[in-house]
Parts: sequence; C-alpha cells; structure tokens
Amino acid sequence: MNRLNLAALSTVLFFLASSFNAATAADTGKAPVQKEYFKFPAQYMVDVIPNTMTGTVTPEAKKKAIQSMMMANPLSLRDMMSMMVTKKQVKEGVTFDDAIESMKLRANARNFKFIGDSPLYKDVAAITGKPTPRAEIFSFCDAVIARQILDYSPEFIAFLPCRIALIEDAKGKIWVVTLDWNVTWLDYSQNPNKITEEVRTNAIKIRDILEDIMTAAANGDL
Repeated sequence: MNRLNLAALSTVLFFLASSFNAATAADTGKAPVQKEYFKFPAQYMVDVIPNTMTGTVTPEAKKKAIQSMMMANPLSLRDMMSMMVTKKQVKEGVTFDDAIESMKLRANARNFKFIGDSPLYKDVAAITGKPTPRAEIFSFCDAVIARQILDYSPEFIAFLPCRIALIEDAKGKIWVVTLDWNVTWLDYSQNPNKITEEVRTNAIKIRDILEDIMTAAANGDL
C-alpha cells in the first residue's frame, strides 16, 4: 500500500472512529472520550498570534492532501467550481447596467464601500479586436472587518477585497456570482483552533451583505 492510500485510509478510519465514539456517547449519555492517538498534535493547539503568517505548506504535502481528498470526490472540475461560488440569475427585463446600478446602490445602503471594477470584456475586445460576452468584476470592502480577518489569517489577503461579478452566458442570460466563503461550515471542523466569535460574527455579516447585494442586482432593485 503506497503512502497516499495509507493517508486516505487513515482519514477514513479517523472519521469512522469518531462516528463510533459519538454514537456510543449518544447511547450511554456520556461525553465521548478522545483517544490518545486521535489527539491533535501540540503545534495545532497553540494560540493564534494576530497578523502572523503560518508556516508554508510544502508543495508535496499540499499535493498529497489534495490527492487524498480527490480520491473520494465524485465531482468534476466544473462541479467543484460551481460548489465554490454562489450565483443568481438576473431576472428577465433587468439589463446588465440595471444590475450594476442596483448593486452599487444596495452596497452603499449597507455601508459596504465600492472600490473599483474590472471590465474584463473590454480588455478582451481590445486585444482580440472582436466583441465578447460582457463580463465585469466589482470590488467592495469593509475595511475594519477585513483587518480583523487579516489579523486572524494574513493569507486571506489573497481573497480580498470582496468581489462580485456580472457575466453574460452563451444564451444571453446574465448571472451575478461571488465566492462562497461561508464560515458556518467550520462549525463542524475537528480542529480545535476555532476562529473567535467576533471574527465569525463579522464574517457571517459580510456574507449576508454580499447576498443582499447580489439579490438586489438580480432583481434590479433600486
């Protein structure tokens, strides 16, 4: 058995043991007992120092981790991309420019600062000399919350500022799309290093605002 399969098997055994432990606790009414060999290594249980980069994950370790997950993943690449975003189709009768105006108005109403846009379709047309379906990316920010998130994980700078895209598909339908970073998924994480309640609350707030802006754009609300 190669090391990759061994790692995958270890992961499966971990979850099976955890499930069995939880089921046993439910039957007996007692709290589950954490076995010694299921405890997290000490390096994963240290306090988080604000605004400090974590150690770099080596390319080999990253490759093995992703490959282990992919072995049990039934999704295609397109499915995975779809899973990573949240999207809404713009209603019939709402134009591209209508959606943009609605988006900016709702962002302003929610004190979410609009800080710029990238008209990708114009660049493509300028380079190729041919028209292309419209696609634009709009950037928004709440600087104070962004700073809090960066204090927890400076690496998150790669995902900032928050972006919402408008794109026209091959059928002429307009879609509003953004990255779906839902921190409530972490409520089920086995890792003991949880984000602070303040960061969790504010991250949920940002996602709710993004959802509200997207809904306004999709409906053409003013």
